[in-house]
Amino acid sequence: MARTRAELLEVNRRTERLINGLLILASAEHGLDEVEPVALDRVVEQAVAEASPNDVTVSIRADPVTVRGDAVLVHRLVANLLDNALGYHRPNGTVHIELTRIEPARSTVLTVRNTGPVVPAERLAELFRPFSRLPHSRDRRRDGAGLGLSIVAAIAQAHHAELAAVPNPDGGLTVTVRFPAE
Repeated sequence: MARTRAELLEVNRRTERLINGLLILASAEHGLDEVEPVALDRVVEQAVAEASPNDVTVSIRADPVTVRGDAVLVHRLVANLLDNALGYHRPNGTVHIELTRIEPARSTVLTVRNTGPVVPAERLAELFRPFSRLPHSRDRRRDGAGLGLSIVAAIAQAHHAELAAVPNPDGGLTVTVRFPAE
């Protein structure tokens, strides 16, 4: 009886995460109704504080920067990038987050890089489509629905930010989000 209850609770948690992910995705695809200054360096610090890195070393290099946008969606973008980097890593891996202001364009660049499985360059676009996951990722993240990076893409688009991803030579990804000048 206890085992069945635990299994049902886990199914409910997964369903709740799926529904929340779909709601965030729909909200981001709708666009932004209101924008405000968002201290992106503080959002990064908060997302790292809320994360569960387990056997991963997380490092941050963050200039104090502000972007214009929806604070809740910007936090979700950062949290999803971090969650993805932490979820798909090598044992005793690393995640590095860098936040810089690029002058003279005054754009802000958020970079999240991890050590993880090799990602074929020709399959990168798949990672940003809803419900799409690479075969090796199923071994690591059985509870995910394949929405994390598609939510990142929708939020970036809603903020008129450029999103790019490149596979690292030894495995893992480097994902870059370039926010326009404030």
